[in-house]
Amino acid sequence: MEEHEAIVKNRSAALRAAFPATVPVMTGYLCLGAAFGILLRTAGYGIGWSIAMSMICYCGSMQFVGVSLLTAAFDPFQALLMSVMVNARHAFYGLSMLEKYRGTGPVRPVLICTLTDETFSLVSTLEPPEGVARRDFYFWISLLDYLYWQVGCTLGNAVGGLLTFDTTGLDFTLTALFIVLLLEQVKKKENRAAGIIGMVCTAASLAVIRAECLRNGESRPSAVATQASFGIYNRRFAPNRTSMDWLSLNPDNVDAYLKDPLCQGNASAGLFREMLSGIR
Repeated sequence: MEEHEAIVKNRSAALRAAFPATVPVMTGYLCLGAAFGILLRTAGYGIGWSIAMSMICYCGSMQFVGVSLLTAAFDPFQALLMSVMVNARHAFYGLSMLEKYRGTGPVRPVLICTLTDETFSLVSTLEPPEGVARRDFYFWISLLDYLYWQVGCTLGNAVGGLLTFDTTGLDFTLTALFIVLLLEQVKKKENRAAGIIGMVCTAASLAVIRAECLRNGESRPSAVATQASFGIYNRRFAPNRTSMDWLSLNPDNVDAYLKDPLCQGNASAGLFREMLSGIR
């Protein structure tokens, strides 16, 4: 009995320590989540869709992109390609958190699945206060951020059905957030070089893609863009058995993907152009 009370007390202390650190994320997630919920409702998708996407996907940028994917002709390959490219940064987040999440036991899958940009910025820089277990501290930060996003998306979708004003431009909310984050970063001299390189690379890539659109048309596949984006992936799996060895360590999965007529082909030049325009 005493042991159980001690565990509950420690977890409560971890929650009290974690909550203040997540307040800035809460304010951002409630506003951004509400914007997503409203946008999804105006596209004709109700509260069930909002809850499902937020619980399963839980990736703000891709959820905003997902609204466009839902309202356009669905292409599984382009959806997969877009998801991988938009969320590729999370692979690096995960690698950098291997040591911090070591020994977290049964909550480790929760920590991994709820690792977003904002949660990463907290858990990668904060250490638990004295007397608070590292596992419980990081768990509460991750769970609270997750819940903030669910609440924001759900409320936004619920309220969205009552709005009568024009919501055009609401999808710019996420872009505005990244602009603010960029401006905060470039204030530091040591971060300016990386920011400038990123902008130059994006502008150069966009120029190439626009030329591809003019040369072959927006709806036609762009082998140049696909090779530049994913061509280097297969090099790590040489000697290659197929052109998609990087997709899975299980060769059966790769073969099944290649045999599926809905999962083959290169993404259109128009898709790359829209994605790079959004990044810019």
